[in-house]
Amino acid sequence: MTKILIVTTHTDIEQRIENMLNKGVLPDAEYSVVAEFFESVPPSSPVLKNFFAIDDLRNRDEITASIIKCEEWGPFDYVLQTDEYAVYLAAEIREYLKVPGLCTADVIKFRDKVLMKKALNGQVRAPRVYGSKDLFENRDLFPIVAKPRSYAGSKGVSILSSKEDLHEYLQANDVIMDDAIESFHEFSMNEVEFEEYVEGSIFHVDGLIFDNEIIFCRASQYLGKLLNYLKGEPVGSVIKSKMLCKIPSSECVASCSQSTQRLMGVTFLL
Repeated sequence: MTKILIVTTHTDIEQRIENMLNKGVLPDAEYSVVAEFFESVPPSSPVLKNFFAIDDLRNRDEITASIIKCEEWGPFDYVLQTDEYAVYLAAEIREYLKVPGLCTADVIKFRDKVLMKKALNGQVRAPRVYGSKDLFENRDLFPIVAKPRSYAGSKGVSILSSKEDLHEYLQANDVIMDDAIESFHEFSMNEVEFEEYVEGSIFHVDGLIFDNEIIFCRASQYLGKLLNYLKGEPVGSVIKSKMLCKIPSSECVASCSQSTQRLMGVTFLL
């Protein structure tokens, strides 16, 4: 029987898998799960052969223990992830178990905002990244955006309007601001990039690329800002309609997505 390992941060992963099996979305297979889990571990499950809970994905000892456990459960035919926070660990497990798929060198370009922009190599417009010398010597660069190199959904993001704001931000946070540092640690809040603030409408693109071919690609426009959502304000998104003509055409979005994938150098997507 096919053996599939799923890496996730969804606490309801057992119910999700069961629902998808009942709907015929997932194949009949032996499923094991590694999850960042804050609840009691399921004692036994009709759908999960194995389950390993990690309390904190920043804990290297727990990650190592999960990889060793996966080696005991294997060999696996596939290692899948369900969400952005599980991408890097899934890649680590693939590498260790020698399962085909994205490796850490692939996924780090999607997790590390600094390497992401370097990979685009100026061929896809992205906010400019500023070094400490730039910011301390040129007030005209403000406002800027301070972002953890890791994380998502605007977590840890701040907008700094002046050099004084920058000084206060650095004093209030244990931030590493060393332009020579090239390392990356997943889920580090003190490894920060400072980038150009760009005003305008915000869009997101949902899609599926399989065997280097775009199967589905659709842009939507945010109503509200993710940064304000963390402050308690509502946020949502809508797909293209006559009322929102600013949303790029499907052809434009697909072309941009193809260019981005090519520049990222990822040819195996699973």
